[in-house]
Amino acid sequence: MKFLLLREWWESRQLFIRTGLILIALSVVSAIISAIVMQDPGASRILPGAVLTAEQLSNEVDGIAGHSLAGRMFGFCVAMIFFMYSYFSGALSEERKDRSILFWKSLPVSDAQTVMAKVLFGVLAIPLFMLVASIISNILALSILCIGHALQGRWLFLSVFSHAGLWSPVLDTLRVFPVFILWSLPTVGWLLLVSSVLTKRVGLWAVLGPVAVFLLLVLLCKSLNMTLDSFVYLWLGRLLFSLLPFSWLLNAELLKQHNGFKNVLDSIVRSAPTDSWDTFLHLNIWCGVLVGVLFIYGAIRMRTYRE
Repeated sequence: MKFLLLREWWESRQLFIRTGLILIALSVVSAIISAIVMQDPGASRILPGAVLTAEQLSNEVDGIAGHSLAGRMFGFCVAMIFFMYSYFSGALSEERKDRSILFWKSLPVSDAQTVMAKVLFGVLAIPLFMLVASIISNILALSILCIGHALQGRWLFLSVFSHAGLWSPVLDTLRVFPVFILWSLPTVGWLLLVSSVLTKRVGLWAVLGPVAVFLLLVLLCKSLNMTLDSFVYLWLGRLLFSLLPFSWLLNAELLKQHNGFKNVLDSIVRSAPTDSWDTFLHLNIWCGVLVGVLFIYGAIRMRTYRE
């Protein structure tokens, strides 16, 4: 298994490195621009060299470190979703496209081991890599902002990097990580199954197939004056959007209580560390695990009989 995981890293390393460097560079450039703007007395909220009161210092540190990592992690989460879709969509189709599957099948490694290595690498390595990259980008960006404040006579390094809100998003993410792994299995299995069948435009067909079936059901129900069951909506979402972090907390009641995307997002972020583990008490996640496992088993069987 270790050899298979190393193979996945070797084949995907350029995408990992390129994605991480681009996101870190964007974060650093944004911090540099903020530090430069900070030097303009007209743009700065506090005059250079001004002595801050304890309250002003606390507010300034909260503004710099309070939500910095959480904000940057949102951008990295978006990148992670596209990364995982791309990885699983090509996981079993690329090796057939370039015929490298003939070499890998000649080795004493079963199809089940190969597919499971791809599952483990995708649901573990990619999210953890994005988490580490977001932490690195945050440290670099905050260091640049602290240098900008130091040029104005305010030494905030110790206060910023010891701020409790700076590292709590990391602990919260690690706390809900097991929930994410199990919740993501329907989408992971579906993408692997489609990847084991097709060799071209896998990601496109993985999305268009369920959407087309859904639209046909809508038209059929409309012609028969029937109402489409909420179960269909639920499983269309589980099939395509289970890779979205914290999507297990989305429900109709939450959407009714909070108006607007920002309010819903804030509510999810606040409740995620405490409410996420309650997901294990609901049938939804375990049905999703069962469906995901069946999809993965189908991908293993397809890889066995297709070359």
